[in-house]
Amino acid sequence: MALKKLLLGSAAIAGGLLALGSQANAQLQQAGTFKNLTHEQTDATTVVSTGAFFNALADFTNPGDYSSASLTVNGGTPQDLPLSSPTGFGIGPSFPDQASMDAAYPFGTYVIALTAGTQPAISETLNYTADAYTSDTPQLAAASFNALQGLSTALNSLTLNFNSFTPSGLTTTPFTFFSIGNSSQGCGFLSPSATNCTIDPAALSPDTTYSWELDFSDRVETNVNGVLTFTDFDVRTDGSFTTAAAATPEPSTWAMMLLGFVGVGYLGRRRMKVAALARGAIATP
Repeated sequence: MALKKLLLGSAAIAGGLLALGSQANAQLQQAGTFKNLTHEQTDATTVVSTGAFFNALADFTNPGDYSSASLTVNGGTPQDLPLSSPTGFGIGPSFPDQASMDAAYPFGTYVIALTAGTQPAISETLNYTADAYTSDTPQLAAASFNALQGLSTALNSLTLNFNSFTPSGLTTTPFTFFSIGNSSQGCGFLSPSATNCTIDPAALSPDTTYSWELDFSDRVETNVNGVLTFTDFDVRTDGSFTTAAAATPEPSTWAMMLLGFVGVGYLGRRRMKVAALARGAIATP
């Protein structure tokens, strides 16, 4: 999901909710955890819960800075964080509901540790003690949901409307994100009071199914020794739509085009004949 924070990183809740320990390391850019409650908008007015997923990740500057990474929850067995990109480690398990996610990733102490590569080993410790989700559920306005269905890619602009959200009192930097998958279209890092996003349908392909995502993100940030750390508590709604097929000419238009081709061919042959006759006249003594 393109504009939605693929650089989602770690975090700690300030003011005693999350106590963060960190070591100075310029190569480690961000590290942390976040939780997502997911929904699907199935029609203009209906949004249903679809489950939850958890993420833990760490992003660094250069490939090879660190050789491996792990997440340890409450002193248990370390969980491997595989490479998710040349410069990042991460996991993202899904769950049928919030209760299942919270059972697997409960309140407590979370340690993200990176082993040495070209940079020395480093770890970040977060004491996770409270949730910070908004109570609002993202939803496209009925007219906007309907406008996406059979969307014409001949349009150059479409403004999509949605509800705003009230951030949790625990958050430090709340944002709204809207994105259309497999495209460059969307709006990122909007204010929670934002209620619209303008896209360019002409940037999409005709007769193609796209997914969209509207995300209300309650983010709690801390910066320790140059490392951005934050925990996200996201409530998001997904949906999909299929663009209209490319327009085809009407039968009358085809007929006019064919007549045009015939006329052009006739004129071309006539000019060739006149030119040949002229050459013959010049060659005749």
